[in-house]
Amino acid sequence: MYPLEFSIIICTYNRAKILAQCLTSLAEQSFPKDSYEVIIVNNNSTDNTGEVAQSYADIWPFFKYTTENDRWLSNARNTGSKLANGEFLIFLDDDVIVPPAYLDRVYFVKNNFGFKCWGGIDIPHYETEKPLWVKDSYLQFRLPYPSFQQVNAKKKECVTGFSFIIQKNLLFEMGGFDPRVGMKGDVVGYGEETFLQHRLHEQAIPIGYDPELKLYHHMLPHKLKLKWYFDAADALGKSQAVFKREVTGLPLYLLIIKTIFEIWVVTLVDLFKSTFKFVFLKDYYWQNWLIDSFKKIYKRKRFLKDLIQKPN
Repeated sequence: MYPLEFSIIICTYNRAKILAQCLTSLAEQSFPKDSYEVIIVNNNSTDNTGEVAQSYADIWPFFKYTTENDRWLSNARNTGSKLANGEFLIFLDDDVIVPPAYLDRVYFVKNNFGFKCWGGIDIPHYETEKPLWVKDSYLQFRLPYPSFQQVNAKKKECVTGFSFIIQKNLLFEMGGFDPRVGMKGDVVGYGEETFLQHRLHEQAIPIGYDPELKLYHHMLPHKLKLKWYFDAADALGKSQAVFKREVTGLPLYLLIIKTIFEIWVVTLVDLFKSTFKFVFLKDYYWQNWLIDSFKKIYKRKRFLKDLIQKPN
């Protein structure tokens, strides 16, 4: 038996200015304090993130602080997992604010649905006024389910990493998070929790989506700039290509042809839709037109490049 219900793992890099808001919200959970712990993993920060994290560990006995000098989010998550004493691990981004009843909801799902892996949704939190063209839908994660639901494995649906819960034993059985993908310091990266979920799909292990499991997600200034959307799309394409490096021969050529076909067809379809919106919708701006028309091509272009070149 595990001594704790939950281990919350916060992996952080150069977030001293906002990390305290996240940690304070975790200290103020309505859930019994003797039933969870918070593990803060400093992923080789260069600011005073370590001092902020240590100050919480000094005050609260259920806070733990450690470091991981290999600047990969996947490695930091694996480091936190090994220190965890909870039956279930809860991975949260370091830029979220967690409502007081968050853990109560996690506990409810654990005891009433029997899933070993699930995730929630985020509500954008803006500290400054957002530009008119920035849509909440660009920055939120949503699946088309109004209540707790098993995601569709055939459609390769997944939950995201900002609020990701998995049974510790299951994570270890899967070998943890793949260190080839994910954030690396200031370099945007994605895919470590997605790849893990694809492996769960392959083994017919159900994954849950809970729209009632909510938290507030800081929309930092760089996410309010047009460039970020294309950088993020490029990073996503790069991450997806990592898991196709072993494809060779005819399957590789077919995948290349399929990707080229998608670049042309999807772009033409998206261009038609976004141009229609730009002409007829009042609150649809030129930035929206660019994002909706060309973001997907950025992802596929980077995927195709790395698929062919197979960089290390």
